[in-house]
Amino acid sequence: MDEDDLFSVRLDISLNELALTRENLVEHDFNYGSGSNSPATLSNSSGERQFRKLTYTDVARTFSAYDSSKFYNEMRIIQTYFNGQKNLYNYSKNITFRKLNMLMVPAFILSASGTIIVPFVMKFEWSAGLISAIYAVIAFLLTLIHYFKLESSYQQYSILADRYDKLNSSIEIANNRILFEYKDTVEERAIRRDFESKLADVSNVIVPEDVKSLFPVICNINIFSFIRKIENHKRILYIEYMNTKNEIRYIQRKVSITTTNKRNRDIKYQSLLDTEERLKTEIIEYNNIYDSIDAEFSREIRDAERIMKKWFVVFCFGVNVEPISNPIIQKFM
Repeated sequence: MDEDDLFSVRLDISLNELALTRENLVEHDFNYGSGSNSPATLSNSSGERQFRKLTYTDVARTFSAYDSSKFYNEMRIIQTYFNGQKNLYNYSKNITFRKLNMLMVPAFILSASGTIIVPFVMKFEWSAGLISAIYAVIAFLLTLIHYFKLESSYQQYSILADRYDKLNSSIEIANNRILFEYKDTVEERAIRRDFESKLADVSNVIVPEDVKSLFPVICNINIFSFIRKIENHKRILYIEYMNTKNEIRYIQRKVSITTTNKRNRDIKYQSLLDTEERLKTEIIEYNNIYDSIDAEFSREIRDAERIMKKWFVVFCFGVNVEPISNPIIQKFM
């Protein structure tokens, strides 16, 4: 039995124990409405004890029991994201600095050479043309530097890399405190909001296209928005799972059924079981998504370090990187 199968068995046992031991369940806002014809909302008219449903809170609490480090995982991917942003702007700074040098160094050499050779070529007729050509090339190189704003971009990238480095150090300390000290959800959420506000204060700038291609996820993802989208979608899955599980449990409790109804019930019952397994698998995938996005960030950082050792090839021919393989990351970017 693999880890996912073991998780499914433990989940079913927990939900069933919860349903049997709770005597007064409070209906959640997300349950079926009173006008629904769903079996989950029907009461037994034959005098049987009223059917008691699982609530959204029950389902969410049961799944959360197997994801106790969820908040720490959220903070961990934020830390990896900050580290990725630091690397992103460091590479942008380095590439911009190399481009700046490729234009500035020839300009310095030509300027010094022109000054040195002027006294030696003045007696030749072509000296004026040579000197004019040298200073025209110098002016052209300096114009390119100004046009592409290489000097100011280099300074901006340096500042941003330094800011993300400080954020990365701060969140690393915060993660250690969360792991060993904090157990209160309110305090943990306050920490995340603090880092979200700090990130909002950082004014990002456009990075070079050759660097952007090295970090397709880190460049295009808003990590806090991504976390919110994931959590909202998980709530929707919990609601669907709750309703499906309630219908399954209701059908299992039915005892007085005609032959025709039994056949229809079996078809409906099998369909609900298939839906339950699909939702359970999807919830497990979403519970593991923080590990996946953390691995994606780490892979991009490692690949960038490897590729940038061949920076001249990257500068001349660009680079091809692996596409994003996780469909959930693609969906919510």
